[in-house]
Amino acid sequence: MTLEIATFGILSVPGLATPLMLPRSLPMSVSTPTLVIICQNRTCRQQGAAKVLKAFREREIPGVAIAPSGCLGECGRGPMVLILPDRIWYDRVQPEEVPAIVERHLRGGQPIQKMIYRVGDPN
Repeated sequence: MTLEIATFGILSVPGLATPLMLPRSLPMSVSTPTLVIICQNRTCRQQGAAKVLKAFREREIPGVAIAPSGCLGECGRGPMVLILPDRIWYDRVQPEEVPAIVERHLRGGQPIQKMIYRVGDPN
């Protein structure tokens, strides 16, 4: 699947109710198979999202684009990470967990089951 970003930085993802607002600095056509989106809205930033974004950006991951985003709608569960096109959510991600996500999920193709957040799950 190729993810196409509209001219104004809006990404519509099948299965997500709200289009994502991505920074204009991201290429307007993301032709990589995988996009990792890290919420940088107020609550997630207070919970360390900038460090999580930095940890992802410090790793070279072929075929993967890393992008900050606005609110992903799961405030209080952050930092939130959404991996597309898999539609896998990770919540409360810490910078030291990023290497495991990169190695096991992004390079190995195996999402980390114990870390997956099911949207709407109260736990």
